[in-house]
Amino acid sequence: MQLSFALALAGAGAVAVSAQNLTTYSMLAPATTPRILSTDTAFTPPVTSSASGTIPTPQATVKSFDWSSAASAAATSAANRTASSNFTLPSATATAPWVANLVVQQSNPYVFQQLDTTDLPTLNWNLANETVINREAICAQQTKFCATAGCAEEGAVIKENFCDVQNLGTRCTCDKGATNLSQYKWPVQFADCLNRATACGDACALPGGTTAARTACKKACQSNFRETCGLPGQYSANYAVNKQGDKPNLKMIQGGSAGDSANAVRTSVATLFAAAAVVAVVLAA
Repeated sequence: MQLSFALALAGAGAVAVSAQNLTTYSMLAPATTPRILSTDTAFTPPVTSSASGTIPTPQATVKSFDWSSAASAAATSAANRTASSNFTLPSATATAPWVANLVVQQSNPYVFQQLDTTDLPTLNWNLANETVINREAICAQQTKFCATAGCAEEGAVIKENFCDVQNLGTRCTCDKGATNLSQYKWPVQFADCLNRATACGDACALPGGTTAARTACKKACQSNFRETCGLPGQYSANYAVNKQGDKPNLKMIQGGSAGDSANAVRTSVATLFAAAAVVAVVLAA
């Protein structure tokens, strides 16, 4: 049976002993040489007698490893410092043909979905058909999103931010420039798209028509509505109005540009040119 123990000093007034000088002795069966383990490479174990009366030979000291020297040697070593690649030119001025099997990675920019409304059913539906509780929730989310998104132009602040619970007429604008909330990101527009997709699918399931027609109808609801919701090409009714009290025209739009300063500028310029044309006609008469 092997008995192992460690010597340590403890108690008041004890002399501090460093970790590296802690020695472990292992007392083995009689007539064997004690094993002496030490973490101090320069430490010479004391003379210890075994049961047989022999004095063990002190273990040879081991040189400590200098990590700083090793790091320095690694930094100056030329080993494993040759640059390589899967295609290396013989010299800095050499040229080579394009590798035929090299795969070219490229990004695909977002493209508006091409709408095909041929198989869509006739829908007489909009968010006003939702319950008051649902409309209140949608409007609360709409005004919060507008206020949180803020304006794109530095120093600009939200100027108009409202949503009519009765008809969902909505406006989100800044005192200058565009808002950070594109119309397709408006909660009212997103809610219309999702709920319209559901209403569309329900209309396709109504009795009448062939199985093939109903299947085509459901696919059209999926591709025109549900697959566009939340994307720049979102297909939904237009709930943007110019002022509180106005009713939205609910015309179907893809994306939408309400709150876009560039669109507002284009509209203003077009109006100015139209007015100038009217004045010119009057003067000519």
